[in-house]
Amino acid sequence: MSFFDKLGKTVTNTAHSVVEKTKSSTETIRLNGLINDEERNINAAYLNMGYGQKVR
Repeated sequence: MSFFDKLGKTVTNTAHSVVEKTKSSTETIRLNGLINDEERNINAAYLNMGYGQKVR
């Protein structure tokens, strides 16, 4: 295998790894956003019931 073939495979593998990590990070950020939204909804419900803030 020539140098450029090895280099090409290394670059390709690295790019695939970066894409997978980016997808994972994006999904984590999206889920954290959904959790924060629900915590705000819970807090609003507690305040409407006359209780203080309960979540975070």
